[in-house]
Amino acid sequence: MRFIFHIFLFICFLKNVSSSDNITEKCQEICSMVGGECIINNLKCRCKQGYTTLFNEENLILCNYKRYNKIMAGSIELFFGFGFGHFYCKRYLNGSIQLFGEFISYCLIACLFLNFLLYDYNFNFGLFILTPLYIKLYCPLFVVIIFSWQLIDSVLFFIGYYRDGNNIDLF
Repeated sequence: MRFIFHIFLFICFLKNVSSSDNITEKCQEICSMVGGECIINNLKCRCKQGYTTLFNEENLILCNYKRYNKIMAGSIELFFGFGFGHFYCKRYLNGSIQLFGEFISYCLIACLFLNFLLYDYNFNFGLFILTPLYIKLYCPLFVVIIFSWQLIDSVLFFIGYYRDGNNIDLF
């Protein structure tokens, strides 16, 4: 009698597990409905384009993270500069370094260029003397270097070299 009771419980368990409603519920528990789609027959979650799974202790849902677009990040970096592409991808340290570096460079270039343009005198830095001719040559060179930094950064975004702030590849 006990054996028949165990078989009955086993059949009830299989019936409960194999019902389509239960499988759909289990699939919806593990798969984000925004970024993923359930494959019921395999009980798998397939991520939609632009989504991936970001694992953390709090959230064990698959396809829960919207990835950043590398074309968008590269375009922002190319047209706006100052590290805004890094800020878009939540890479705050790189963006801050680039913002600070470009801002200070442009301020120094503007101050030196205006100083020599308006007052036309030489600065003596020990062995190195800055003349208005050197400043008129070096200021555009520094601007070209800054634009090159911006262009190289944009290309690195476009080819997918950078990752976002959570160390996930850009799509």
